[in-house]
Amino acid sequence: MDSVVANAAIGFYGGLLDYSAQEVDLMVDVNVKGTVWLARAAVQQYRAQGSGGDIVIIGSVAGLLIGGGKEAVYSATKGAQINLGYALDRELRGEGIRTTTIAPAGVNTPFAAADGRFGDVDPSQGPFMEPTDIARAVDYTLRQPRRMRTELWTTWSMAEEH
Repeated sequence: MDSVVANAAIGFYGGLLDYSAQEVDLMVDVNVKGTVWLARAAVQQYRAQGSGGDIVIIGSVAGLLIGGGKEAVYSATKGAQINLGYALDRELRGEGIRTTTIAPAGVNTPFAAADGRFGDVDPSQGPFMEPTDIARAVDYTLRQPRRMRTELWTTWSMAEEH
């Protein structure tokens, strides 16, 4: 094994008091704990192989600066992923294990289109990134020479403001 991608995510659109305890737990379990457990398994495997490898975390710009309202808990879980990526980079870099977090903004997925996140814009007609764009970013990251690393890569569509 030479790479893993932590791409699972779940989120609910609503104000802080709109979330049920189950929704909060689910976001933390999937977005934070899922990323932690995948990273742990990858590190154990890389060490058993005696080799380095890559851990790529798909976060969100919501975890950095734009929790654009009505997504505070989701933003907090994505911020946790970003901070985990930075911490793992410092912990594991000396073993040849690279950790990259890719933090996209609006991507045309059913998850992002739910609950009116795209407003009145039809995401299939709009200026949003496609999942294949993020897959290409992952591929590019993994193809970097081993002497290089990208800690955090934010991606925005040409039409988005931040």
